Order: sequence, then structure tokens, then C-alpha cells
Amino acid sequence: MAWTSEQLIALETAIAQGIRTVRYGDKEVTYQTLDQMRALRREMRTELGLDPVMKKYFHKHSKGLE
Repeated sequence: MAWTSEQLIALETAIAQGIRTVRYGDKEVTYQTLDQMRALRREMRTELGLDPVMKKYFHKHSKGLE
């Protein structure tokens, strides 16, 4: 889903106030847990390019005996 900065602000405001119900324009969503809200916030921030995507790198080492 394409998130907007206004939706992110609404979610972050609700998290800061301890409210589990968030209004996105004409829609209203009630989240089960704060963890669910935080996970969605991470997803929104990543999609909006506000948080870098973590990449894992694996290095192969050799003694040159192969």
C-alpha cells in the first residue's frame, strides 16, 4: 500500500497519545496492540524512505587452499 506522510503523522500522534484508534481521512482503524502500531509505523517509514532498509552481507573467507 502507498502510505502518505499525513497517515504516518496520524499514526505517530496516536502512538504518542496512547490511542489505539486512528483516523485516516474518511477511514477509522482500531489496532489491537501498541506493537502492531509500531510495526506499521516502521513499514510506513521504510516505504516513505524515512528509514533505511537494513541489508545483510555475508563474507566468505578462504586461506587460498581450495
